Amino acid sequence: ASWRLRSRGGRGSSTGRGTTAGGGGGVVKGVAARGPGSAMGDEAAGEQAPPARLDEALAAARDPGRALVLYDGLCNVCNAAVQFAVRRVPPGRVHFASLQSSLAQRVLDELDARELAFADRQSDVPSSSLVACGGQVYHKTQGSVELLKLMTGAYPTLGRIVDAIPRRFRDACYDVFARNRFRLFGGSEEVQALPAGSEELFLDRDEGIHACPMPKRRKTKKSSKPKARASVKAD
Repeated sequence: ASWRLRSRGGRGSSTGRGTTAGGGGGVVKGVAARGPGSAMGDEAAGEQAPPARLDEALAAARDPGRALVLYDGLCNVCNAAVQFAVRRVPPGRVHFASLQSSLAQRVLDELDARELAFADRQSDVPSSSLVACGGQVYHKTQGSVELLKLMTGAYPTLGRIVDAIPRRFRDACYDVFARNRFRLFGGSEEVQALPAGSEELFLDRDEGIHACPMPKRRKTKKSSKPKARASVKAD
């Protein structure tokens, strides 16, 4: 389901009416983007998120031609999906931030979308990645669909094909996979390193939470000389 964002003006702004989520039957709520003086946003993330980065993140979330992706930086599958997307989106069109960053926490409060990423309020393990674009926030499979539509090549067509599948069915599959992703594919104890050459796409790059890249192991050349075999003398 997608949630609509309200213009950055606090409580005095008007909220657009939500639409019915396809296949789910639930009503999509209107979302208010909290202003810079919001007590909830300040208490949740303090002043850790640089204002310039926060403004850039919110601008990407509201621009119809851009997107902001908030993902689980401790999840191997999520990191692989992000690296897949980085290689296939036009430069500067999509920006990323891990949900473990203070910037992402501030963005969640600004967009009032925390419960979309953390369905269980008692857990700090994200239940879904988020894709915010065009003033709306998408989660679960719809987030993947919207991200595919921003990629190059045949991926937008793939996104439209997936979008035709009933959302209730694909989101149910997403939930089962998300609950078992660490057991099946593992995870890491710290936010994984940024893809080399694409650091500028990650708005949380200045927070120092990403692991240092692992040094590449040098491949040792195998000797082409055949090993001498010990000769066995016959008695």
